[in-house]
Amino acid sequence: MKIQYLGDSKDLFKWSYLDLLVTELDYSLINYIPMLTENDNTNEGKTKSFKFENCYIDFCNKLKKESNIDLIKELPVFLKKDYQIKIYNNSYFSNQNRTKYLKGIKNEIGNQILFFDPDNGFQAKNTSSNKHLQFTDVLYISEKIKENDIIVVFHHFRRLSFNKDFEYINKHLPSNLFINGIYWNGKVMFIAICKNRNLNNKINEINNLYIERNNKLTFTNNAYKK
Repeated sequence: MKIQYLGDSKDLFKWSYLDLLVTELDYSLINYIPMLTENDNTNEGKTKSFKFENCYIDFCNKLKKESNIDLIKELPVFLKKDYQIKIYNNSYFSNQNRTKYLKGIKNEIGNQILFFDPDNGFQAKNTSSNKHLQFTDVLYISEKIKENDIIVVFHHFRRLSFNKDFEYINKHLPSNLFINGIYWNGKVMFIAICKNRNLNNKINEINNLYIERNNKLTFTNNAYKK
């Protein structure tokens, strides 16, 4: 994630989806792992808000205006919700500090969403940089989390259809994990990963609920593993 991305159209999808997920599950915490990287000179992050619920547009406009990652913690207050958002680490992420960065992630409460927000998402076939979450990272984290925790990963589209990319990700994740995918209009998707079959079914229901509530937009749920 880059600070320049705060409040763009993809953030609308991001925070509205995570808000619904944590609310419907009645969980108390989103543990936000931003995998922060430095801003660049591209036009990325300048996409404007699209037709959406006003509360999320207002929040994302505030993020964009103030360019302050700590404001993300205020989303539950802004929406008058009871859960919390904690920012795990807002220092810059790199391949060089990957192991140390991830090592500090601890799970002491259970029933939480661990949201990973890399610039590009999962590693590609022949590429893995500070913009990617590696499959070995997911394996490492999955061994630390509790039965009802969920790993959610931001994933940007690349030169693959959603279905093919989802299959690629599914193939390279540990076989004992369940995954769901929801994507928006050929742009971004969110992959939810858990250990529990019943929880996986619940995530699938929530994805369908999200699509139903945003039926004027193009969101698609994917068949899930196992």
